[in-house]
Order: sequence, then structure tokens, then C-alpha cells
Amino acid sequence: MDDLQTRLDRALECHESGDLTTAEFLYREVLLADPGQPEALDGLGTLELQRANVDEAIALYSHAAKSRPDSPAIHNHLGVACQARGQWNQAAQAFEQALSLDPDFAEAYTHMGDLALSLGQEHSAVTLYRQAIALNSDVLAPHLKLGDLLYAHENWAGAEQCYFAALKLPALPANKKLIWDMLLKLSIALIRQEKLAVAEQIIYQSFELAPGCSEMYANLAYVLERVGRLEDAVAAANRAIQLKPQNAEAHNNLGVALRTLHRLDEAKACFQKALTLKPDYYTAQFNLGSCHLMQGDFANGWPACTNWRALFTDTPRQFAAPRWTGEPLPFRSLLVHAAQGLGDSIQMLRFLREVKQKSEAFIVLELTPTLLPLVTDLEGADQCIPAGNPLPAYDAEIALPDVPGALHTEMATIPAKTPYLTVSASRSRRWAEVVTQRVEDWIGKHPAAKVAGDSSRPFRVGLVWQGNPAQSQDVARSCPLKKFTPLAQIPGVVWFSLQKGTAGEQQLDDVLLDWPIIPIGPQLNDMADTAAAMCALDLVITVDTSAAHLAGAMARPVWTLLGYTPDWRWFLDRTDSPWYPTMRLFRQPKWGDWPAVIDAVRGELACLVESHRNAA
Repeated sequence: MDDLQTRLDRALECHESGDLTTAEFLYREVLLADPGQPEALDGLGTLELQRANVDEAIALYSHAAKSRPDSPAIHNHLGVACQARGQWNQAAQAFEQALSLDPDFAEAYTHMGDLALSLGQEHSAVTLYRQAIALNSDVLAPHLKLGDLLYAHENWAGAEQCYFAALKLPALPANKKLIWDMLLKLSIALIRQEKLAVAEQIIYQSFELAPGCSEMYANLAYVLERVGRLEDAVAAANRAIQLKPQNAEAHNNLGVALRTLHRLDEAKACFQKALTLKPDYYTAQFNLGSCHLMQGDFANGWPACTNWRALFTDTPRQFAAPRWTGEPLPFRSLLVHAAQGLGDSIQMLRFLREVKQKSEAFIVLELTPTLLPLVTDLEGADQCIPAGNPLPAYDAEIALPDVPGALHTEMATIPAKTPYLTVSASRSRRWAEVVTQRVEDWIGKHPAAKVAGDSSRPFRVGLVWQGNPAQSQDVARSCPLKKFTPLAQIPGVVWFSLQKGTAGEQQLDDVLLDWPIIPIGPQLNDMADTAAAMCALDLVITVDTSAAHLAGAMARPVWTLLGYTPDWRWFLDRTDSPWYPTMRLFRQPKWGDWPAVIDAVRGELACLVESHRNAA
């Protein structure tokens, strides 16, 4: 018996070291002497499974399970072999038997997760992998498999957590490819969450394993562009292309950096190259279109942006009718529906009158409910319905972002007449009373703000500084409220916060002691309330958010503060907007230079307030 145990121990050693030939010989010697020896059967079954002899492995594991029915490990191995053979029910039974013998058997939970994934039961797989980690967090497999599953479903935060946990394991395998693959996915998960500084660290960490990786240099170019290190971004993208000339993402990211540097013709060439390498690369196509639009080349810009639906949603909305392309539809119904953000919808609603004229159709306008009170008198809309409600019958559809392309809009034909959105008289009166009362309360608390003998009322300015933090360009669009504080020094101004959302409202706490802004954002229940409040103000100052579009569409005086390279609709260099006659644009002279913008606004606002006082 001792001799058999010695041979078995030697077989296990050879198996673990990779000497499968010797291990097999020793396993079989043991089994000749003792055909039911469970460890030898189990070990030989594992060896046959490694050689892809699945049927032989199943037979050996089944024999071992009969010899040692109380072994959870053997039942677990049998389940793995049955799963490899596609015997799903037998695999599930084997895993369940293993867990009935040992409810804390983490490895069985991992394999059950694999089985659930094979059967398309992804939610169950997530639960099972998490159970395996809870029982034994020092094993790589469940962290990695759960991370990959969450990554595939764009659960970036969950994937990040899994990959970081895996990389911190004390017994992480010395497998450079496996580690590098995790670092690559982790960098992308971090980028998609706008955790750019951490993503940069992970990318540089990956260079220690694979210093010549084109994909990582392309990711680095993206990160560097996002944080304003533009020349470094160009260098990183060029390095990615040098390492792998066929890397379409690297060409696209080089184009993005060049576009941000206002080198638009060079950027377009990069996007064209990316599309040559990857014709269905919709991101590069959209970026190419944005360059054309930014240059005022609408004829080439609109067609290049037609696949925006594939970029802005994981599951593009399906419609029961064809897309409208500008043809007449007399006596038929056309569904015009919102897409993308509120600002995009507000900007494109100007075209509804022309859509009505050109289509000759009955226009059904579907909008997010917060915008509906503003379009009751919108010319061209025959029926307005809130998004999410059942749709009436329609013969064609078009999303608002596609409308100017269908109409072949050129710079000279932009419908710029404002206002085209209206707010009810009753709502306007109510908000005029609210604003007036808040001003009187403010003056009562700050009597020095009203100049002695000056009968004019203070100048009322609404302020918006923070856009949607989840928006991909928020890092370049939003300006922290603290940077606006030089404006507080201008006398004769009462400031109103129109800011909505926790990310912006929380910033008020940092300035209110020195800058008593009146916060009315929480009282604004929808965009119609915001519009009515704007009508009671003398000026709106905002970063590039829906507030800018709303004020412009209402023909309210509005100053829009823009990053160095803004969205295409604001073009480059000009201080006015062909979309909104009452809008004035203030631009960063270089990337991230908000102080220069605020300084320019302060000078212009001081002059405007003085003119207001003199005219009173």
C-alpha cells in the first residue's frame, strides 16, 4: 500500500510539473493495482481533460465519484467535464452534489457561474461568481470572469472593482499576457467613467509589461486629449500608429487631438484614414462629420453624422416606419422624436415649421415631458406627446438631430428667428413675482448693494456653471463655480442660480459666504419653469448646457461660455451664434483657460450693468 501511495504522490508531482507522460504512466500503474483508487481516477481524468479527451475524462471522474461519493472536489471535476461535453443537466447535478457536500466550496460556485453563462443566464452567472468571491477572495478566476462579464455589459464600475481586486491578489499568476489584458480592459473601464488620472497610471503600468503596445498608446492619446495635454496626445497617437499602422482607433484618436488643436484639415485626414481601415467605424465617421460642421461645411457634415444612433445608445430604437428623408408625405403622418440631450432637442425644434411645409404631413412631435409645456404654440406641431407614451399610427419617422440633414440645411438657411419656444402668461407672471420678491429680500439683507439715490432696480443675472457630469465632454464644458467668483465684485448685480442637479448645486456651499447667490434651481420643476424664470432676468450666463439653448430659443439675452474647442454647433473663433441672435459667445483662448473667459465676462458685464443704471 505504501508503494502505491508513493507512486500516486509521484504521479501528482509529475502532473503538477507538466510531465503528463510520466504522470499518466504512474496513474495507470496505481489503477492496475487498485482499479477504484479515487485520487488516481481523478488525476487521470484531469489529465485526459487537459488533452481534450472529454469522454474519457467523464468516465474516469464518474468512476472516481462512485469510489469516493463524499468528495466535493471529484463531483466538481465531473461537472467541469460534463460542461465541456455540453451535458448541461449532468454538469449542474455534479456541481450541486459538490455543494451539498461542502456549501462553502467556492470553486464549484465559479464553475456553476461558467455553466450559467454557457446557458445564457448572465444574471445568475454574476450572482454565482460573487458567491465564489465571497467564499474565497484570493482566487483569480471568479474575479476575472465576473470582471469580463461586467465589462461586456459596460458595467464599468463593477468591472473596475473586479480587475483591481484581481491585480492585487498575492498569488497572481506570472502570466504577462493575462495581466496585460486585464490592464487594457481596466484602463478602458476607467476612461469610460472619466477616471482619467487613474487610467493614465494604469496605462503606464502596462508599458512595463508591453512597452510596444499600440492599443495602450492609443488609449493614452485619448486620456491626454481629455485632460488638455494636446501635444502629448498627438505624440502618443503617432507612437500608436508607428507601432501598428493599421490601428484605426489610433488614427481616430490622433484626429481628435488635432481637432482640439483646431487643426481641422489634418484631423479630417486622420478620420478618413481610420474609416479606410475600418469602414463601419461610426465614431470616426461622426468625428469627421463634426469637423465638416465646425467649418460650416454642412453639405458634407450632415451625411457623415447619420450613424449617430449607433454611438449614443447601446440598443438603437426601432420604428415601425421608414426614416423620412425630406420627401413630400401629403395626407400621411410623420413622427418627429427627440434624441440625444435636451439642448440638442431645443436647438432642432426650430426646424419643425419647415418640416411641416416640406413634408405636407400631419406632424406628431414626441418630446421628453419636461419640454412639452414650451411647445404648445410651436408652429409645425400638429400633435405633441410625451416620450414613453403609446405612439399613434405614423407613416415615417425622423429624429430631431437628423432633421437639418433631411432638409439640406446650409449656414445661410438656418432658421434663426426667435423666439420659437414660448411659456404661458400665467407661468411667466408667477415667476416674475418670485424673482421680484427674491430681489427685494436680497436688497433687504444687502442694503449697501443699492446705490443711494439710485432708483433703478439691480441688474438680474441667472448663472449656470455645471452640465451633466455623465456627458463625455463635461470635463471641457463645465466650469467650477469657484472660478466665477471674480464676478461677485461687480456692484449692482443680483445673482440667481438656475443650476439643477447635485453636482452643480453642491458647489454653492463653497461660495455663499462671499457671494450670496439666490438659489432657485431646486424650485424649477421643468424646462418651462426655467424659461419663465429666464424671462424675469436681464441676462443669463451659462456654460454649454441646455440652459444656453433654452435662453437662445426664448430670445433672452444669454452669454455662453465655451471651452477651447467646443461642440461643432458653436464653430470656431466667432463671438456670435447663427442659431441664436440674442447669444454672445465667450471662448477660452487656450485649453482649460477659464480665468481668461471669466475676466472677459467681468469686463463686459460691468459695462452692461453701468449702461443699465444710466438708462434707468
